[in-house]
Amino acid sequence: MSPSVSSIMPVSPPPSPGSSDERCDGLLVRCEPEGRSPRGRSVSGGARHRTDRRRSPDRPPSLAGRGLALLRDHSLLRNSGFLLGTTVATSGLGYLYWGLAAHTYDPRAVGIASAFISLFGLTSFLGAMGVSSINVQMLPKLRHSRTQWNSFFTASLLVPTVLTAALAAVGGVVLSMTNERFATLREGPVLAAFVFGAAATTNALAFDAAFVSLRRSDQHLVRNSTFAVAKIPLLVAPLIFRVHPGVLGILLSWDVALALSLLLAMVFLLRRSRPAFRWRVHTGLRQFLAQGRALLGYQLETLGGMLPAYVIPPLIVAVLGPSEAAVFYYTWSIGAFFFAVSSSVAQALFAEGANAAALRVQATHALAVCAALLGPVIVVVLVFAHQILEVFGTFYADRGAGTLRLCIVASVPDAITNVWVALLLVRRRLREAALLNWMMAVATMIATVVLLPMMGLEGVGWAWILGQSLGAVAALMPLWRLLTSGGMS
Repeated sequence: MSPSVSSIMPVSPPPSPGSSDERCDGLLVRCEPEGRSPRGRSVSGGARHRTDRRRSPDRPPSLAGRGLALLRDHSLLRNSGFLLGTTVATSGLGYLYWGLAAHTYDPRAVGIASAFISLFGLTSFLGAMGVSSINVQMLPKLRHSRTQWNSFFTASLLVPTVLTAALAAVGGVVLSMTNERFATLREGPVLAAFVFGAAATTNALAFDAAFVSLRRSDQHLVRNSTFAVAKIPLLVAPLIFRVHPGVLGILLSWDVALALSLLLAMVFLLRRSRPAFRWRVHTGLRQFLAQGRALLGYQLETLGGMLPAYVIPPLIVAVLGPSEAAVFYYTWSIGAFFFAVSSSVAQALFAEGANAAALRVQATHALAVCAALLGPVIVVVLVFAHQILEVFGTFYADRGAGTLRLCIVASVPDAITNVWVALLLVRRRLREAALLNWMMAVATMIATVVLLPMMGLEGVGWAWILGQSLGAVAALMPLWRLLTSGGMS
């Protein structure tokens, strides 16, 4: 809800008897009668003027002042701002990271490494047990009990991380034996980097969700920015010594940067948000696993939402080859920024709902923020898609510009579905949220399988538009009813 005028400009108290108010240079000036001070002491030399530092109502606060007041008073906007700042920082630095990789590593190595990173991201979401959503939903309810909060968060870090590591180890071995394009996973160091990357990604999800639930998305920004900055020098460091590690070099730069950001989150950031945090394993396990039904619901919802993004890159490697996969990964690294805009706003909306905020008002604000941020930038990318991709090289720009434009168009229906799913999660309507996400995921992946051999990479863009549009059509009517009648609030 926008702050009222009085919350931005405090109203001056009424004048005391025998005094008068004047306006001088936009400030409210109180004139005390000669010979009397506000505390009853006598003064001389004409009327004593006492300047009130508060602005008069006829001089409104500056634009910057209004913006700071909005961020201070509205946690949805503040959390969204930091989450979007995270997206901007990680996308911009990711743009630089993959640009350096394109110019310093072999395209085949880049394509395989990008597929592995997508795969250990998928493995992370398989093993995460819905930890992002369950932390945002449960931790606000436990914030007044130090023991319960510590226990639940400890378990949310340990259980999904161990499960993810096991899945990554098994999955990596199976993949290396069934597809020659992924034979690199047969090398011990590459498999170890793959397993560690998946487990660390799950750990990062738990930390980030905890920061969001505490309405401390500034800590989310710091951790992710640390990761995004650290992986750049780690990528080029071997090349300085004329070592060309190929796929392993890219994976290690990712893994070591993740480890550094998690160390920062554990040692410094969490202590600032929850100074009383202590590790509690045994009680936490029981408390965490007692949420089994909710964990399953959140897991299914999360998997449905993330599945296409992690399945499609390896599918491109298998159908079109590593070079086309590298083109898609660079294209997706830019297009994903636009999907992350509405995803960040929806995550902040979910946190507000978990903290008992009014859904109707917050949903309206969320949609307005998405429209304001996405609209102008979509136009720019539609016009300059080729030039944006040229930073990676002409090879990538010529093959990826059309796909980038299609992904940008898909960000519009994606914003509608993200906001609606966040509202469903707040009300714990997990079945509806999961069904919607899986409907979109299945439609997108089936369309990709059909269109990829016929249209190449642009087939992925059209498949994404189809899947997101189906979800938006399903969400529009109930979302409209919420906004007009407030039935869910």
